[in-house]
Amino acid sequence: MHVESTNLSWRTMVRRQWPLAGALLFLLALEAVSSVDAGTRYWQLPGVVVVCVIAVLTPRRPFDAAITAAATLVIGSAVLRLGGVGTSPPIVGKLLITETAAMMALIAILVREAPRWRAALGVGALIAATAATTWIRPDYQVDWGEGPRTYGPELWPNVIGGSVILIISVGTGLYFRSRDRERRQSVEAELLAAQHAERMALARELHDVVAHYVTSIVVHSQAAEAVLEL
Repeated sequence: MHVESTNLSWRTMVRRQWPLAGALLFLLALEAVSSVDAGTRYWQLPGVVVVCVIAVLTPRRPFDAAITAAATLVIGSAVLRLGGVGTSPPIVGKLLITETAAMMALIAILVREAPRWRAALGVGALIAATAATTWIRPDYQVDWGEGPRTYGPELWPNVIGGSVILIISVGTGLYFRSRDRERRQSVEAELLAAQHAERMALARELHDVVAHYVTSIVVHSQAAEAVLEL
């Protein structure tokens, strides 16, 4: 059974996760610069940052990270609803592009690292939280100079787009999970081969030692018999 990497050191974490952290930071900066309304940006920023941090730290405790990220999405959506702030611009449902990228990375790591049933529960929680944001968050609003216009997510395009993103994320996790299993099996096979070679070497050495002592005993026995005949 594949267990969660709960003992991953921070040095290993930095070496393994810095590309993801850099990509999310770039998307976050791009999103902040391209946001139409500064007030909207400030409302959205805390929740997005928390989700990104959770995605980067996912390898330490994948299942816990998934549940925490799902709760963060729901709580952040409730805050946006209370503030009457719509996401700008949404990608899947009402998730921002940075949130979508973080969710994809989190799902891939979860499927790769966690046991199957925990991975399934974690992915289900993230899907449920993503669906909840569609109902909780206000619709996206933009003002092109002719007054504010409201845009709500369309059902089927979002279902299709979300399904494609989910398939890519799960498929990526399964691919790396398979690679990890093959690598582990290769290491185990090499270890077994090394142990077998060591046992064979010890057996040959023991055989040579025993044969030497048996030959010595025979020679001494023959010498003793010759002395007695004299």
